[in-house]
Amino acid sequence: MHCRLRLISALMTACLASSAPVFAQSTTGRGASAGRYSGPEVSVDQLANVRPLKLDQAIALGVRNNLDVEVNRYQPYISQLDSEAAWGAYDPLFEGDVTFGDQIAPANSLFNVNQLFARGEQFGGTAGLTALIPYVGAAVNVAYDSTRSKTNMVFQTLSPEYESGLTIGANVPLMRGLIWNEPWTQVKTSRLLYDAELDNFTTSIMNVAQQIIAAYWELVATKEQVRVAEKSLESNQALLDQTETQYEVGVVSKVEVVQAEAGV
Repeated sequence: MHCRLRLISALMTACLASSAPVFAQSTTGRGASAGRYSGPEVSVDQLANVRPLKLDQAIALGVRNNLDVEVNRYQPYISQLDSEAAWGAYDPLFEGDVTFGDQIAPANSLFNVNQLFARGEQFGGTAGLTALIPYVGAAVNVAYDSTRSKTNMVFQTLSPEYESGLTIGANVPLMRGLIWNEPWTQVKTSRLLYDAELDNFTTSIMNVAQQIIAAYWELVATKEQVRVAEKSLESNQALLDQTETQYEVGVVSKVEVVQAEAGV
């Protein structure tokens, strides 16, 4: 609304500058006559600051200076970031751990008569990926584990000993959460919000442009009305001057002079 008022004020100033010579001419006549029109005075500084606007320039100026449009312009970007954040639920999750163990215990085997203590070391780790599948509520995981064992027991044939394994699994719900699960619903909802904010931004621009167009042509129509009124004023002013001259020479009565003044 404030932008529209500023735009109307600028357009009115431009029209005032174009019609200023007419007003100035109307104030240079016989100023002593009753009912004579006196237009507003326009200074040279005001005329120097006037910038006439075409319709496309007025629309561009109004849209650029409208705060509602400026606020709505960032809403689609925010909704787009929210939509990308919702897709983050489907980013793979990496998990891993490392274990180390060192165990010392008294030898309790008949095969280790020369050993008082049995010692074993174990070093291993696990690494895996877990991810959700879009649209369906299934989750898949891949894990790899490896272990290195070492002992001083004489009957142990392999030392160190290595063990490793690969595990692939999936968790698929059969009924609840199979399709419309929470992560996928969040993705779809954020996408709808992005489209809605984009429509709101477009609508705000269209509304502002429509208001500017209506105000622009309303001002043009008002300017034409002023021009017609000025022409009518000039005609009535000329009639008043003629009637006053006829009254001075005694051709018409005072009543016709008053009627001509009323016309002015």
